[in-house]
Amino acid sequence: MTNENHENIVQQQACMKDGSGGEEKKEVKKGKKPEKTVRVKNVFMMKKLIDSPEEEDGIQLIGTFIQQVFDLTEEQYEKKDFAFGYRFNETTATEETGLQKRRTEAMATTETMKDGTKKDILGARTTYQAQIPLVVETLISLFPYRIVTATATVELSSLNLGEGTIRPDLFLHKKDPRHNINIQGLKPDARNSLLSVAM
Repeated sequence: MTNENHENIVQQQACMKDGSGGEEKKEVKKGKKPEKTVRVKNVFMMKKLIDSPEEEDGIQLIGTFIQQVFDLTEEQYEKKDFAFGYRFNETTATEETGLQKRRTEAMATTETMKDGTKKDILGARTTYQAQIPLVVETLISLFPYRIVTATATVELSSLNLGEGTIRPDLFLHKKDPRHNINIQGLKPDARNSLLSVAM
């Protein structure tokens, strides 16, 4: 068998695989878009508790979020409006549900790396006013006394800007919880005692 005949037989076998008489078709899998994480510091300042106007015996927490995002690109930095969205109790928070953006400003700082070199860090700081619905559970109900717990789950949502997914890498202060959650209007001693119990 000559080399030419051998090549013809191989080509015919390849054409028979897809039954169309043409070349064998191969499915090309599209690659996933790249993912990136950026550092985020998210401070919540609690102001007060109010009765929920929408739910009987419901409670809402009023406070302020200060979200600081680092490691932005120059393009993201120049837009001066980069922030992650919030989810309260697994529901997307919007203006209609109690999350209002107050202001956004660009910020830049210089960070010293492990090798001693300096690196410019670009970021954005956004302030929100939040009205968070709390999940109320009764622990003891013995008239005239009633003891309940009120909790909320707060999440940061990822962003998809077309070139890929950007996820928040939340930074928490382990030694001083006041850098994570703060209560306005409390004296320093009382604030430290309450937060140490809560955390």
